[in-house]
Amino acid sequence: MRRGILLAVCFGALVLVGGMLLRGRALVIDEITVEGGERIGAAEVRVTSSLQVGQIWNSSAQENVLQALHRLPNVRTVNLQVENHPQGRVGVHIRVEDREPYGIISLMGRGLFWVDGEGFLLGDMEGKPYLPIVTGLRTVKTPSGEQVATEQAQRVIQEFYSLEGRRLSHFTQLDYREYDLELHSQEGWRVLLPIRGLAHQLTRLDRVFSALGDSRWRTLDLRFEGEVMLGP
Repeated sequence: MRRGILLAVCFGALVLVGGMLLRGRALVIDEITVEGGERIGAAEVRVTSSLQVGQIWNSSAQENVLQALHRLPNVRTVNLQVENHPQGRVGVHIRVEDREPYGIISLMGRGLFWVDGEGFLLGDMEGKPYLPIVTGLRTVKTPSGEQVATEQAQRVIQEFYSLEGRRLSHFTQLDYREYDLELHSQEGWRVLLPIRGLAHQLTRLDRVFSALGDSRWRTLDLRFEGEVMLGP
């Protein structure tokens, strides 16, 4: 009787330990699916990830995948979804979103470049630009790629190119300067604006236009709140 009880206890312990080991064993990848962006193909994403069916999946593997994919040019976001499969296996789904062209900037001595909404350079602008150009910018190297320097300059780009298309088409160039902005129109006039609050200043510009009527001027200075200066 006593021997039977000991055997039962030992068997129960083995079951318990086995269950603990089963729950704690490493996860193994048995499926990999990839969704690339418009400019980054699924094949490139798969190769760059270096993932293989049969590979151990853990936090280290996940971090390696994220770091490798973020080093690809023009990657905006990387999303990993892991689906639990039977017997300690998992399916890994990778989705990459690439950066979209948002505006055009001119860099001294280098030419024209497409940038995205966060100011990251996407590539050379070829052909005749159909959007106004932002000039006077400098860039810095970041782990995610070359980017327009300073958050203030990035905000100017965001505000300028978020204008309604018809409104944006009235302008040819926006010069970003150390303390102000200079906006050039298709008709040949220019406006000097404060460097902050571009959207607000353009609304103010509309009111000034309405008040001036058909007055002849070539330069309008709105850099100082409450003051409007006209110039030749």
